[in-house]
Amino acid sequence: MKRKKRWIKLEVLMAIAFAFISIYGVYVFGDVGVFSQSEENVSLCNVQGYVFDEYGGAVANATSVNCSIFRNNNFNSTYTTETGAGFPPNFNHSYRCTMVCSNVLSDSLNILGFNNTGNGTSTVTMNSATTNLNITFTDFEVPLITGITGNISANVGETITIEVNATDNVGIIGGNITLGNGSVIALVADAGNTYNASIEISLNNTLTINYTAAVYDNANNNKTDGTYYITITDNISPTANANVNQTSVDQNVNIQFNASTSTDNVGITAYYWDFNDDSTINTSAEPLHQFSGEGTYTVQLTVSDAAGNNNTDTVTVNVRDSIAPFVIINSPANGTINISLKTEVNLSFNEFILLSTLNQNSVDIRDVNGNKVYGNVSFDTTLNKTIFDPYVLLKENTLYIVNVTTAVLDNSTNPVATSHIFNFTTKLRDTDNDGIPDNEEVDDDNDGIVDASDKLLGDATDIKAELSTINVSVGGSYDLAQEFSSTSNVKIENGSSPLISFSMDFSSASLDLTNISIYESENQSVGEIMVHGLDLSGGTKTIYLENKSSFRGVCVKDIEVNSITEITQACTGTGETKVACNGTTQSSYTCVYNSTTNRFEISGLSYSGVREIDYNPAQNDPAEEEDEDDEEDDSEDSSSETSSAGGGGGGGGDSSDCYSQWICGSWGECMATGKKIRQCYDANECKEQTGNPLTTLSCVYIPPYTGSSEEDDNDNEESLISIDDNLYQESEEDQIAKKLLGKGTTEEKKKLAGIKLLTGRAFSVVTKGESDAYFVLLIIVMILSVLGYHIIRDKKTLKKAKDQENQERYN
Repeated sequence: MKRKKRWIKLEVLMAIAFAFISIYGVYVFGDVGVFSQSEENVSLCNVQGYVFDEYGGAVANATSVNCSIFRNNNFNSTYTTETGAGFPPNFNHSYRCTMVCSNVLSDSLNILGFNNTGNGTSTVTMNSATTNLNITFTDFEVPLITGITGNISANVGETITIEVNATDNVGIIGGNITLGNGSVIALVADAGNTYNASIEISLNNTLTINYTAAVYDNANNNKTDGTYYITITDNISPTANANVNQTSVDQNVNIQFNASTSTDNVGITAYYWDFNDDSTINTSAEPLHQFSGEGTYTVQLTVSDAAGNNNTDTVTVNVRDSIAPFVIINSPANGTINISLKTEVNLSFNEFILLSTLNQNSVDIRDVNGNKVYGNVSFDTTLNKTIFDPYVLLKENTLYIVNVTTAVLDNSTNPVATSHIFNFTTKLRDTDNDGIPDNEEVDDDNDGIVDASDKLLGDATDIKAELSTINVSVGGSYDLAQEFSSTSNVKIENGSSPLISFSMDFSSASLDLTNISIYESENQSVGEIMVHGLDLSGGTKTIYLENKSSFRGVCVKDIEVNSITEITQACTGTGETKVACNGTTQSSYTCVYNSTTNRFEISGLSYSGVREIDYNPAQNDPAEEEDEDDEEDDSEDSSSETSSAGGGGGGGGDSSDCYSQWICGSWGECMATGKKIRQCYDANECKEQTGNPLTTLSCVYIPPYTGSSEEDDNDNEESLISIDDNLYQESEEDQIAKKLLGKGTTEEKKKLAGIKLLTGRAFSVVTKGESDAYFVLLIIVMILSVLGYHIIRDKKTLKKAKDQENQERYN
């Protein structure tokens, strides 16, 4: 029992020991499986080693290999490790191990090792309990691509991303995208199993790009996916480039246009040329074209690609006018008769004419006797028509010849190839335009007054003038259909602006309005006017010239003129006189500036050609040369009207420094002697007076009417019109003011007396007796005022005393 107990105790102890050893073996070799065909001849081997790379060097921080190899048979045994256990999961690496075995036999061993990336083999001869062995593992498993972006669309210039999802048993170390053109783009690892490649879609000559994706591991195992496509949307416009072999060319000459240098990222598919000359669109890349009209043409080229993108470019071509101008239509037509005396000559050319070559010389008009017709030549660009407007009326029943000379040029300076000549004949004078010549009528102007008694022929519409509205008045009346038999003032106006005024004695002379021509120049720099056909037989007239400059003088050409151009620029021609507009009479002419109407009034003219010039010997300002009285007396002849001259030097100085400033009163009434007078004085009191004004004028004396009725008296007063009815009247106040300033005579000064002189209110004093009477009357009024004041005060005092007395009685 004891022994049994002992044995039992021994077995128990051995069991415990074996269990302890087994447990220890499991602890040491826990992840090694045992494969054996029998339990005999089993050698227990312990493999300890380090990992080496493919070059035999130890890997830094090498992993210790701890595994158990079990012998399966007695001879030429194969030792194995359990699949997937024991060796680290590195691939393409060798493992050098030390193998320690018990129950060693000299034997050749075939060692087969496994890890989770592959397997490796080694053959070794076991001569002792310890030996070294090398095991190399190789990975043959390819990666797996689980997802890819696939087909994709993109725009040119856009950057797209290709995404690849892939896995591998030991891990993917790289990959790439290969484009159809051979370009390779590396994949970049992203989060997880995602790999990306960025592709910039640049200018390309194709609209579709194919690509493949590949990934690989350390064993160079790789996986390539199928082919995918990037479809590119072309949003890039082509570049248009328009060229021409000549940028300046004559009309109707072919020139070569070229668009071959235009480019596109894919390719140009269409060309469109717009020549901007109403021709059809040309779709050739290199067209020929010719322009029939002169001018500057902007030619536009438009190019397009297959995607519909387009772009434009322009080129400018100057087409020279190589065609000579010629007259298409002329009016009057060649050989026509009965043409109006006021007619214009109209010429229509085949093209625009150079305005500077149109004048009364390049378009020459003469009568059959060779007398030249002068006029204003203009060009209407809207109607493409040249207009020759004669300054004066044409002669009646006269043949005129028009010659459009080669001096007329077009805008390209091409001259008229040959002179264009035609003629026409004016009609007989027919004032009333009734178709019956005046020589066959007894009332030419059809005003109801037979010609034998009619002293005024025609009306305002018969005057040739390119003005807005011509008005004519005689004696202030615009009714011209009446018999005139006395001296009256005649005015011709443009609307309300005066043009001409003069006095006409209808008892001995007649006025023919149908013979008058008035031309106001369109010159914007200086005023110019010409009056033709107004012969006053020794009388003079006043002309009103618009002031268009800052000049202070005029040039008077006092002979019959047919053109403004006859007045010379220097005013030194025949019959020309320089006149300063300072209100003084110079060579029988007087010029006054009226700032209200902005016109110069030039009087004393026999004929009428006047132009503004820069002439002012006294340096006077015409703006100051106005009459002190702005109201004109329409009953006086404007030729005698004078306003006070402005400017002038200081009074009483040396004569070389002093210029007279004349202040004149109004003209008196016409006396029975046929004269009227006015008084003038020099405000500057120059020692040597200059420019003395007229103080005496001839006039026509008309005895006063002796009729009894008041209406007749008024009519008689209106009929007392002298030649000088437009001068300012010097008022009574002006005369008195002059006397107060010491400008009157000693006798006139003595007439100023009384309180009015003391107060300065002496504007109506005429005689000393009248002023004394006013002074005495004023004293009487003052005495009566004092007496009245005392009487009223005494009455108030008495009343107050009586009231107090009554109050005392009551109390």
